[in-house]
Amino acid sequence: MNHEEYNGWYNYETWVTALWLQNDQGSCNYWEEMTNDVESIYDLAQMIKDEIEENDPTNDHASMYADLMSAAISEINFNEIAHHFWDNYRIKVIEKAKEEAENMIEAFEASKDDEDCIKDSFNNEQYIAVYYGNILDINPSGKYYTPWANSNVSEEEAEEDEEFWEEIERVLSEKGLWYESGEDPTDVYVCGHIEGDLNEYT
Repeated sequence: MNHEEYNGWYNYETWVTALWLQNDQGSCNYWEEMTNDVESIYDLAQMIKDEIEENDPTNDHASMYADLMSAAISEINFNEIAHHFWDNYRIKVIEKAKEEAENMIEAFEASKDDEDCIKDSFNNEQYIAVYYGNILDINPSGKYYTPWANSNVSEEEAEEDEEFWEEIERVLSEKGLWYESGEDPTDVYVCGHIEGDLNEYT
């Protein structure tokens, strides 16, 4: 379908719809919440489409104006608007990851001298592992899954979780730290090397 881009958007109809959907703080907060609630960009696009069509003031009667409104709505690229909202939310996921990583660093510093936090690695070297929390409370998706058992998570959720943990890994590595799971795979530990004399911990 031929279309004429407008202000960097698919067309005028898409641009003006996105503009009005973000016209005030209340509307922005609403769509931020909706973006967090849905499981995929497709679901978000459908939600936006349904809301626009349901609130069309010409719905109640047939007229020239109703036909014109219907034609304009049919030109809206709801997928582009949904991607725009989704990308804005994912930026906030990075911010959340940085905040989470800082909390993990603080937890490590607070408990690193506890001898109960000393663990043996596979090559018999000892290191510090501080319990931080449960992955269900940490993951942006709020879900636990594995690469081979992931039917409970959407592709978009998995991408967000991956981006979230990549940022945490980056921030922790700057402090010489890392994270790992425990005997319970939903448990998350913040880990670091032992500094100084090992005898101090024994």
